[in-house]
Amino acid sequence: HKLVAGTGYALSALSRLGLLLAGGGTLGIGAALAADRIGKGVRTAPRDAIISLSSPPDALGRAFGVHRAMDTTGALLGPLAAFALLWATADAYDAVFVVSFCVGLLGVLMLVAFVPGREALPTRRYA
Repeated sequence: HKLVAGTGYALSALSRLGLLLAGGGTLGIGAALAADRIGKGVRTAPRDAIISLSSPPDALGRAFGVHRAMDTTGALLGPLAAFALLWATADAYDAVFVVSFCVGLLGVLMLVAFVPGREALPTRRYA
């Protein structure tokens, strides 16, 4: 689960560099957006499996609630940070893409460093 989720997150992070390299080309922008959406599709199910396998059964709702709250917070703070960066750099849009890539890469590194792999996940027995 961890490898597939990490691959999806890495693909989405790399798509930010694709947007930077695409310039104004429609084909390049479309390819970068497609890579981002493919990365999201690849990571979603394994990420949810990691959450469910890493949480006790009585805390599943809380675990998914925390994930949703963090996701919503990022969706709020991301654009605000982009606007602040654009204001501070006098409309340097390439800086937004580079910072977005770095934040995505940081997320991938945190997944690699702090999320337990297959051997560390608890096993469940169903009756």
